[in-house]
Amino acid sequence: MNKMLREAQRMQEELAKAQAEAAKEIVEASAGGGMVTVKANGAGEIVEIAIDPRAIDPDDPELLADLVLAAEITPPEQVAQLEQLGVVVFWLANPTDFEGLYTNLVTVGQLTGHDLDAATLAESMRTRVSAVETAVAGISDRRVVFYEVDGLTDPNAPYTAGSETFIDLIINAAGGQNAAGTLEGYKQMSIEELLVQNPDFILLGDAAYGATPESVAQRAGWAELAAVQTNQVLPFDDNLMSRPGPRMIDAVEQLAHLLYPDLFN
Repeated sequence: MNKMLREAQRMQEELAKAQAEAAKEIVEASAGGGMVTVKANGAGEIVEIAIDPRAIDPDDPELLADLVLAAEITPPEQVAQLEQLGVVVFWLANPTDFEGLYTNLVTVGQLTGHDLDAATLAESMRTRVSAVETAVAGISDRRVVFYEVDGLTDPNAPYTAGSETFIDLIINAAGGQNAAGTLEGYKQMSIEELLVQNPDFILLGDAAYGATPESVAQRAGWAELAAVQTNQVLPFDDNLMSRPGPRMIDAVEQLAHLLYPDLFN
């Protein structure tokens, strides 16, 4: 028994040593073609942020290095780490509608000294969404859309986006009807419920991770769905759909053109 206890203690000591060594390791990641570089240690703590001078206003080189915009999903501990480095962090809430998106854009413009540019862009985005909504306003038989967020984890009950999500907002603005609209947030949806909803289109937001129209058609029971039978199982760029930024407007336009080509061609 004593030998076993000593062995367990030795293993704990080795594990602690390995963890301490890992914490000293520095990992570097970049974004924007190397314009922004972040270094973090093995414990997940941010130790340095570097921004290429070419990414900022040459007349205000300190601005970008002194300001970080944090999304709602940013963990509070990461915000605290940045603040400890002397960086000012401005927290932006996720918008719940398009007006909230425009407001965030204008706020960022004000923070970075581009008030007029941001206001102009926000108004342009508002006009583009309004044009789509006007075009689809008279449609009585709306196309039913199932948006697959993750069908690889459990193909028999893929994750999708219900109400109170950006994806639901986009589908409705484009004149579609969300097959998962009775759900709230991101939930799994069974094939039994999908057969009831019988979507006209199945959009694969997980196409970048390996989901294909062919693999969907091979799932048990999915061959009975209208979208599968009419070859309307299509990859869709999830970067446009699931991030609350200006690209959401691109998603509205692209989806509306996909659902109702005759209205826009």
